Amino acid sequence: MKLFKQTLIQIGIFLLFFVTLELCSYIVLRNMGVNPLDTVQKYPYGRRISGYYATENLPNHTYNAFDGLDHFKPDKMVSDSFSFFSDKPLHVDRTTDEIRIFLTGGSAAFGSIESQEITHDKSYPSGCYTYNSSIAGIMKAELNKKFPDKHFEVINAAVVAHRFNQNYLMYYAAIHQFHPDIIINMDGYNEGYTLRSGMPFSDPTIKDEMEGLIDLEARSRYATFPFTVFLINYTLNRNTRRLLSKQTKQTKQKQQSEILDEYFKIIVEVAKVPPAKWDTVHHILYKYMVEVGGMKKNKKEDSRNVKEAGLQLLTTLGTVLDSAQIDVFKSTINQTSYSTYKIFEPLLIEKSQTLFWLINSYEAQLKGDNIYSIFCLQPMLNRRLYQKTLSPLELQLRTNIEGNSSVSNVYRYFFDDYFTSHADSIVKHYGGAYIDMNKEITGLKSTDEFYVDYCHLTPFGTKFVAEKFAKLVETHLQQANN
Repeated sequence: MKLFKQTLIQIGIFLLFFVTLELCSYIVLRNMGVNPLDTVQKYPYGRRISGYYATENLPNHTYNAFDGLDHFKPDKMVSDSFSFFSDKPLHVDRTTDEIRIFLTGGSAAFGSIESQEITHDKSYPSGCYTYNSSIAGIMKAELNKKFPDKHFEVINAAVVAHRFNQNYLMYYAAIHQFHPDIIINMDGYNEGYTLRSGMPFSDPTIKDEMEGLIDLEARSRYATFPFTVFLINYTLNRNTRRLLSKQTKQTKQKQQSEILDEYFKIIVEVAKVPPAKWDTVHHILYKYMVEVGGMKKNKKEDSRNVKEAGLQLLTTLGTVLDSAQIDVFKSTINQTSYSTYKIFEPLLIEKSQTLFWLINSYEAQLKGDNIYSIFCLQPMLNRRLYQKTLSPLELQLRTNIEGNSSVSNVYRYFFDDYFTSHADSIVKHYGGAYIDMNKEITGLKSTDEFYVDYCHLTPFGTKFVAEKFAKLVETHLQQANN
C-alpha cells in the first residue's frame, strides 16, 4: 500500500511538472508570436510552395468567397486535387467532344476582390469570387448559351501574385498534361519588376514569399504537441531562418542597387551632374531608395512618410547640386509626368525584351502543341491613354494608390506607349488572339463601376471581361469550323 502511494505521488509530481512545462512552453511560443494550436489558414492567399513555379494554390482547400452575382453573398470556393477551380471534377483524361479551356494569371484572373490594405476603401469585401461569379464561371455560362450542343470545361488555374514567367512554367509542369484546346493568359500588373529590371527569375518579392512559405511548410510538419517539442523545433530552426532572411535581404539590396545604378546614370546625365559629384549623389539617392523600399506603402502613414522622405532627399541634394539640377531630380523622383517617362523609356524598352522573349517562346510552344492562345493585357486603373471614364470612387481609388512613388510610369505610360503593340504582334504572329482590355473599356461611362482597386474587378467588370473572352472563343470556334 505504501509503495502504491509513493508511485501515485511520483506520477502526480511528474504530471504536475509536465503540465507546468507545457504551460510555460505555450506561453513562450505565444510571446514569440506563434500559436501551436492554430492549424487553420496557415498559408497567405491559400497558397503553398511549388518546386517549379514558386507558388501554387493549396489543393482541396476551402476559400472564403462571395457570390458577385448575388450582392456579394458570403459563400465558399474549394480547389480540386490539382489546385485548380471548376464546377465539376477535373480528370487528366478527357472526352473527344468537350472543349477544355484554361485561364491563367494573377489575382485578378483568380477572382480576388478588394485589397483594403492597399486602397484604404471598404466599398467592397476582401476575398474572392465564387467560381460561378468569377471570370472562368461566367465565361463558361456564356459559352453554354451560345453553343448549347457543345460541352465546355473552363478551368481557373490562376494564382494570386503570379507573374507571367510563373504561368509559363506552370504550363509545362501542370497544365500541359490536361491537353487543353484553349489557354487564356490574363497578365500585366505583376510584371512591373520584370519590365523595370529585365530579371523575371530574380524577383526579390517572389523569393521573400517562397522563404515565408517554406517556413510555414516546415512548421506544419512539426509535432504541435507536446508544446515543449514544438518550441525546441521552432527555436532550433529560428537561427537558420534568420540567416536565410539576412542573405535574402542582402541579395535584394544588391539587386536594387544594380537596377538603381542604370537609372542613376540616366538621371545624372540629364541633370548634367559633374562626374566629381556622382559618388556623393549616388550615395544620397541610394539611401533614399532603401529607406522608401523599407516602407510598406499600404498604410496611410507610410504614404506620408514616402513624401517626407522625398522632400528630405531634395533638401540633402541641395547641399551638393544647383537649383536646375535639383529640378531634374524632383521630376524624376516624382515619376508622374510623361516627360519623365520619356527620359527612361529607352531603358524600359531594353529591359522589357526579356519578357517579350518569354512571351514569344510561350506562344511558339502553344502553337506547336496545337493550343489556341488568347493573351490578355489585364485592365489596370493606373493607365492613362487607354482607360474608361472613371467614376468618382475609381478616381479616389487611383488617388489613394498613387499617393506614393511605388506606382511607376510603367503602369501609367509604358503599357500604352510600347508594351501593348509589341505583345499584340508576337501573339498574332503565332496565330493567337491578343486583347488589351483597357482598349476595350474606353467606351464605358463613369456610372459603370469597373475597378475595386488598382487591377481587381467589380462584378460588372468581371462579367465584362468574361464576355469578351467568350466572344473571342466563339470567333475562334466559328473560324475553326469553316
